Amino acid sequence: STHDAVKGSMTNTMKKEEIDGAIDKLATSLETYYGSLNKVQPNTWYYILNSGSVAYCNEGAISMTDANEGGIIRWGGEVTNEEYLGKAASMWRFVPIEGQENAYAIQNYLTTHYIGAYRGNGNENYPMVSNTPQPYQVKYATKGQMQIISLDSTNVDAVPLHAQEADCKLVSWPGSVNSASVWTFEAVEGDDAF
Repeated sequence: STHDAVKGSMTNTMKKEEIDGAIDKLATSLETYYGSLNKVQPNTWYYILNSGSVAYCNEGAISMTDANEGGIIRWGGEVTNEEYLGKAASMWRFVPIEGQENAYAIQNYLTTHYIGAYRGNGNENYPMVSNTPQPYQVKYATKGQMQIISLDSTNVDAVPLHAQEADCKLVSWPGSVNSASVWTFEAVEGDDAF
């Protein structure tokens, strides 16, 4: 067979060190590639939409309806995709944190406040409205889905922001691809742009 002929003609075999080196190069290449996907355009206004395939997600947008320090940040819940369009409460930008690579404060257009720091997982530990910029990173999950992860030193497990079904609160919750912990960013354009 062709396979046997090719196999029989091979005189050079790879050593374990060469295979390990090739695996390391591939891992480095993948890390570089995924890193290039984690980019947002600084200071560009976006709608941040949940892209999980969980039934209740429905591309709901993160919104800041409370302008008070310590207030609750909501997400769209079961609304149609267009209900956030043109609403300043649903417009966000990623403001670079000086001295930190790929770290951004997430600022709301309507209130000028920020998504607050990580406070733990779950319903009672949601990130609150903050007057002070808090560092977050955007991390590629898969096929256009991104995770938004607080860089707070207490977030040792890199828990992402999550669209909680109950009360439509933005919380921190472990999740993977297609869960309520993945997001897409839609640039504010056209009549909504300013």
